[in-house]
Amino acid sequence: MSDIQSMIERIAKNVGCDATTVTSRMEQVLTEQQATWSDAGKDEEQCRTLALRIAGRQIKNGVDKAKRSGCIVYEGMFLSSPRYKDWAKMGYDKMKKQIENEALWETTLDLVSQGKMTVFEYDAANDGYIKHYNPSLARKDAFVVGIDQTTVSALPEKAVDVGNGKAFYMIWDSSNPTWPSGDRNFKYGEVRPASEKDRTCLFFGRKQGTEDWGTISMKFSGALAEVDQLTYVPGTIAMRPARNGMVAYAKPAISTFNANDDLAAVFPAAPVDIVKKEATAFLENGLAGLEAFYNENKDSPDKWDQWVGLLGGVVLIDPRDKGGFVMTVGDLDMDSYETTDVYVPATQEHLLNFSVGSQVMLVGQVWQNRDGETMFSSQGWWCSDALEPVNVGGWD
Repeated sequence: MSDIQSMIERIAKNVGCDATTVTSRMEQVLTEQQATWSDAGKDEEQCRTLALRIAGRQIKNGVDKAKRSGCIVYEGMFLSSPRYKDWAKMGYDKMKKQIENEALWETTLDLVSQGKMTVFEYDAANDGYIKHYNPSLARKDAFVVGIDQTTVSALPEKAVDVGNGKAFYMIWDSSNPTWPSGDRNFKYGEVRPASEKDRTCLFFGRKQGTEDWGTISMKFSGALAEVDQLTYVPGTIAMRPARNGMVAYAKPAISTFNANDDLAAVFPAAPVDIVKKEATAFLENGLAGLEAFYNENKDSPDKWDQWVGLLGGVVLIDPRDKGGFVMTVGDLDMDSYETTDVYVPATQEHLLNFSVGSQVMLVGQVWQNRDGETMFSSQGWWCSDALEPVNVGGWD
């Protein structure tokens, strides 16, 4: 064993990670700094030793920072990265449509009494607004169904003006005055934000330093939810685990995915085999099997948590005006003409290093639109058989 390899393994043991992680970080540091060090008179061996020392300290610093934040480092890959949902915006949009309908005004006032919202009605006689609200929430007392009203001279800043003389804001939480710890719940009785972005991704991996591979749900909120996570790219990410170990939560400035192709060598199986084991189903007949899967599972209580995998062939790759590509994928069966579009964002253009005719694995959800058509929403992809590939390491 060479001296440098011995040092790599010693550092990996000390910081609690794989030797592949240390090697990858060392090569990254070397790429960034070797020219500068060489100009300063360092030979190649000295450059590698210095890069290794810095890599070890960077990894240790990241691990310590994660621990202080309550996070731990996971290594593995994202299986799925669905579009984020903005639950607050959807709630406000739905309620705005209701308040626009004068015939539903009594229903709206009933929701006020139930603590779901506060509504304002323009009062022309006083050039102000009549505020309809739940009094127990206004006092921050334990919730009691009820409604009261008062007059205000102007709409609050966070109120949504519906445009028909009415405005409203939704209540963030009307059920829990305190947290389970006994501390005051800052959401109780307060205005719900206009935006609450949330993205839940599936991650196949393990806690760094262990051998316990499995799939966990990783939850991202706010600005973190806007990030399209790379799927089927090996790497590490620091997350705060829930007590049950099946869910983990992202933390700002901590939970950033760091790709590391060298980790592909330590996975227990290739991506297709992992998906066949972890997914709700692997559709062997591809897109042609969507309708049968939907009909078999449409009444399942967990249907919104179900996800499937399938293999297909790339039939078209079109650039998008604002960056990224639309990749059209069809069935491998010559007798099937089913296709689906996969949107590749500009941040993931570098992964599209293959041509039309390549074989890809898709994962996603199966659903049905209002016209009764069975649809497939892609939430992740991996090129399993590339034509004209660029050598980027990792799974390839």
